[in-house]
Amino acid sequence: MEILSSKVRVSIGYQKRRETYVFNSYVNEYNLIQDSLNLFQIEVDDWEEWVLIIGETNSRARCSDHLRDGDSLTLVRKVKVDLSSCQLKKETIDILEEKEKEKEDEKEDEDENQESFTEANVYKPLLSRENSPNKKLSSKKGSISQTDDEINQSVKDEELPIKINIKDLESKSYSNRQMLKRELDKWCGQQRMGLIFKSQERELVDGTKISILYCDKKHKHGCSFTLEYRSDTKGNLYKLHKANNCHNHHLDKYDSRKTLDTKVMEKIKTFVSSTKSYLELANVVNKECKTNFHWRTVYYQAKKMEEEILGNPSEDANNFIKMLRKDANERNGFYSVELKNNQLINCCFMTRRMKNTLKYFSDVLIIDATHKINRFNMPLLDIVVIDNYGKTVTCFFALLSNLKQETYVWALEKFKSQLVQNPNVIFSDEEDALTNGNFI
Repeated sequence: MEILSSKVRVSIGYQKRRETYVFNSYVNEYNLIQDSLNLFQIEVDDWEEWVLIIGETNSRARCSDHLRDGDSLTLVRKVKVDLSSCQLKKETIDILEEKEKEKEDEKEDEDENQESFTEANVYKPLLSRENSPNKKLSSKKGSISQTDDEINQSVKDEELPIKINIKDLESKSYSNRQMLKRELDKWCGQQRMGLIFKSQERELVDGTKISILYCDKKHKHGCSFTLEYRSDTKGNLYKLHKANNCHNHHLDKYDSRKTLDTKVMEKIKTFVSSTKSYLELANVVNKECKTNFHWRTVYYQAKKMEEEILGNPSEDANNFIKMLRKDANERNGFYSVELKNNQLINCCFMTRRMKNTLKYFSDVLIIDATHKINRFNMPLLDIVVIDNYGKTVTCFFALLSNLKQETYVWALEKFKSQLVQNPNVIFSDEEDALTNGNFI
């Protein structure tokens, strides 16, 4: 019999702190909030003033059954509204609350249809690729293969409950549970729905194994869609025994990432370097392959390809630090790094030639920083001087975690340690974090 672990680990954030919370069995909302308050050492009289928000679905965690391993939660205190001064009847307040609840339900449905994407938790911030699509995503919004208005209209026109045709499943059999999962993943992708495969498999006295698969919207919408598969007495050859093939909610608007095939992946690889945004890339791929993938799905696959081509960011950063150390030891270069929890936060460096240039031409400095245009998604601070030919020459580089004043202080203090004489003129833009500090 297959035994699945029931331990679930989630992270809970409050203000600027984040803690890990682990539970092994069913936990109600009261205990969830009480344990969360204890994590952050918050003493309250009324726990009902607090709620836990699930980050991925933007919904309230009313019990542990709503949570999945790896979820990110936020502890939030409710906003109190004084209605004593409002001349509203109780019936009017009830209507407003009901409308507000309908809006929240619609928002949850929209969020659920947006296919989520995650990337590996790598060396950050320097050692992680940009985890936001805004770097390449243009401000102009459009559709994937249909406009959002057309898709929303088609979803509204679709009547509930939605009945799924399962005749193809009735005639098929599978040699083991792994094959069952693999084939049903493909089938679910075509139907634009999902099934929960984490449920524990039961075994009868005669050796028959029973796997009941539920709709992945069961906890959210109370969907009763189920597929019950039973094996023979030897535990092999799974066949569909019975099913409830009706959904009480609308299906996903976009194609599942599980339906990505070789053709689509080749198109992403072909057009990723020639399109201006990931939205445009999704439009091109969907048009070429006659699919309807969300741009986030295309974005995630493009990022995976980038990592395969360019290599692991952690290895790049480690090699970069080794190169700086070697240059400093063998060629009299200069470098400095700042680590936090074994993660590289800031770094700066100068080669021997850059140090010599600064020594002779430090009377005029030009300081500026780019805005996260490199593959590490970090600002690059660049300091240049003007040589005897009237040309600008770089004399200092720094990769920074952010553009706050304390970060500038760190970088420019390192630069100041290499100055032979103070400059007469310093040019910079009007960035407050840079101009407010008396660095030199």
